[in-house]
Amino acid sequence: MFIPFLVDSTTFPDSSSGSSSTSSGIPPSPSPTDPDFWQELGDNIVKFFTVDGPGFLLRIIFAILVLFVGIYLIKLISHLLRKSLSKTRYIGPKNNRHERKIDTSVVSFLVTSIKFFLAVVLAFLVIYLLGLPLDGFASIISSAFLAIGLGLQDVITNFANGIIILSENNINTGDYISVDGVEGTVTRISMMRTTLETVDGRKVLIPNTKLSADIVTNNSTVKYRRIQLFFTFHSGIDVDKMCALLEETANSVPGVINIEPDKKTFTAIEDFSQTRQNCIKIKVVFYMENADYWNVYSESQKVFYKKFQELNIRLADYDSEYYTGR
Repeated sequence: MFIPFLVDSTTFPDSSSGSSSTSSGIPPSPSPTDPDFWQELGDNIVKFFTVDGPGFLLRIIFAILVLFVGIYLIKLISHLLRKSLSKTRYIGPKNNRHERKIDTSVVSFLVTSIKFFLAVVLAFLVIYLLGLPLDGFASIISSAFLAIGLGLQDVITNFANGIIILSENNINTGDYISVDGVEGTVTRISMMRTTLETVDGRKVLIPNTKLSADIVTNNSTVKYRRIQLFFTFHSGIDVDKMCALLEETANSVPGVINIEPDKKTFTAIEDFSQTRQNCIKIKVVFYMENADYWNVYSESQKVFYKKFQELNIRLADYDSEYYTGR
């Protein structure tokens, strides 16, 4: 077997003419039938193991040592950085001035980015210690990134939008948001997509591009939320008494608050028209703290149902509805 890096690149004798090169100036390939071939091969093998080999072996051992130490240091730095950032607090925006922890998704993104950068630096250092040319590797990596960028434009767009979402801090892990007809609690914000968990336990993955382009409702950024219930009655009822009854019933729901002037339970006539078969629709609006929303929402349905049964109140058959405005 011919071993190129062990065989001297000097001229080889031409078996046919005895010349040391061809007419083109390129040395002919050595032939095992040449009487000096095996002698020269043996000399080069001995030279490699006695002169070049020990130095090359030391470079390999040192590069492997640096690789393992570098991997350990990268893991240690990532761990310490993640621990430090998780404990870091900052003052929130003007409408929310209390101290807040850095979101876990932001911490994960920063740690992952720094870890990737350190890994690239370590790889180039190992290549340099092995004595391999860095120019070639740099060109290969550049070409690879260019090809990846052209083929994964949508992925890069989602990645860029993920950075924007994390940097703006408008959506955080634990927030309850609504986007594109889907509602749920944000469980994770990654560089490509955001994960929501719906109230019925489903996991929904939303591309970050949609979060940046569509209208997103974040229900966790306010202290209070409200529920609107619509009830349709036959005309002829005493509107004042019915409105008073609806307000009283709403205020009896556990968790409902009355804070003057803008967080107070109220009712309003939503619709009254001859075209609606002489029916009247009344809206009742009541408020609760954000954390109590789902409990109040569920309990209010039962409280109103029991109250209507107790007083034998019948809703209009053709258009009776419960509608919740969030």
